[in-house]
Amino acid sequence: MITVSFYTFFSVYTLCYLIVSIPAAVRSAEPVKKAFSGAFLCIALLTVLRFTLFPVLFYGEGVLPMTLTAPLFFKRASFVPFRSICRSFHSRPMFLYNTVGNLLLFLPFGCALPAALRGMRRFHRTLLAGAALSFIIEAVQYFIPDRRCDIDDLILNVLGTALGCLLYGVARRALETAKRVLGNVPSRRNRYISASGE
Repeated sequence: MITVSFYTFFSVYTLCYLIVSIPAAVRSAEPVKKAFSGAFLCIALLTVLRFTLFPVLFYGEGVLPMTLTAPLFFKRASFVPFRSICRSFHSRPMFLYNTVGNLLLFLPFGCALPAALRGMRRFHRTLLAGAALSFIIEAVQYFIPDRRCDIDDLILNVLGTALGCLLYGVARRALETAKRVLGNVPSRRNRYISASGE
């Protein structure tokens, strides 16, 4: 049995982020923008890992550690697509927690990944990254007590990644359009010079 506390994981995760992100931001032509987008990706990924690999907070117990044990196949695995999603429609709390929660959990990751990494701005690359991350998480959950490996979670996570990537694309195009429009609007001083013929 292997036990990892969230605080140990958080410390190692933050240290790795700083080691990777600081040199990348310094080398970047836009260090501030690079630092903010990197921090956004770091927080989005940490949120995903927190709520998928560590037990949820109950009754003020704090964040419980991640414990890896020998799996029980028939208890913690569901490989039938849409079974859990269909069952969740019969319970509002389950629908909000399982279906909507899994969908929204990966949405920030889908936004942050193309924002932080230029090479991930193609939709299919971000989608594959989200699918790979979700697959790894589901594989690890197979060994965690009180967690369940479910194909529907992977489906919802990929959909959430896709929505996040689409939102990033829409926001990026909107900003580019706004910059072009504002760039074509002459300043008050330029309008005065043109009107006076100077």
